[in-house]
Amino acid sequence: PGMYLFLFLLYVSFSLLAVANVITGIFVDSALQCNSKDKEIIVSEEIETQREFESDVREVFQEMDSGGNGQMTWADFEAGLDDDRVLAYFKALKLEVADAHKLFMLLDFDNSGTIDVDEFLAGCQRLRGESRAYDQAIMQMEITWLAEAINRFHSEFDGKLVEEKHRSSRRRPTLRGPVVQSASERAKNP
Repeated sequence: PGMYLFLFLLYVSFSLLAVANVITGIFVDSALQCNSKDKEIIVSEEIETQREFESDVREVFQEMDSGGNGQMTWADFEAGLDDDRVLAYFKALKLEVADAHKLFMLLDFDNSGTIDVDEFLAGCQRLRGESRAYDQAIMQMEITWLAEAINRFHSEFDGKLVEEKHRSSRRRPTLRGPVVQSASERAKNP
């Protein structure tokens, strides 16, 4: 009888362990499926957010483009910033519009003086986020401007240096003969 009791307890323990293992497997599989669905949901939500952002930016651009020609000038941009809805939108994007001219220059990638819808969209995407991104973009623009100024200065300086060398070579007297003449030599060559 003791042996049968031991075998019965072993059977019950094994059965309970098997059932618990199956239930644990079901929970783990369910959690993995939910996780993969979460990733798909996150990706689809991000894509939808990006589409909404692009749509909103295009709408703001159309509101600011007074000529309706797809090109926003500085005057259009400045006038658009008088609209409270546009200011609210820029604040929602966390773009600082305190210095509107710098913002316009940051959005005008090709320095043409006008911004098309693609420049506006790309610029807003680039500047989107905390003010640090805006500040970095301003610094990048100023560094680019500074590098161009240094290159212009260097070119002008090189050109003036070459001119000065050329002028000084024409003015330089050629020394032939002794520099100091004795009194008798001066008497011979009046």
